[in-house]
Amino acid sequence: MSILASSKHIIENGLVTNKGKSKPIKIGKGTWCGGHVVISPGVTIGESVIIGAGAVVTKDLGSNLTAVGVPAKTK
Repeated sequence: MSILASSKHIIENGLVTNKGKSKPIKIGKGTWCGGHVVISPGVTIGESVIIGAGAVVTKDLGSNLTAVGVPAKTK
């Protein structure tokens, strides 16, 4: 199981509200995600990317690469 979190909570005056701010996630053709990957709102991942198990993708990734870790970094 992996998580594609296309929205995040809005914090007002130090409190989490029930309001959300959505941003689309884009994943290119041929991309593979290992188990327990988390992808943050607004992230674009290119084509033919391998994302290692347990990675947390917080920034855009180009094509034809491998990303691992928390936060995910290219190898």
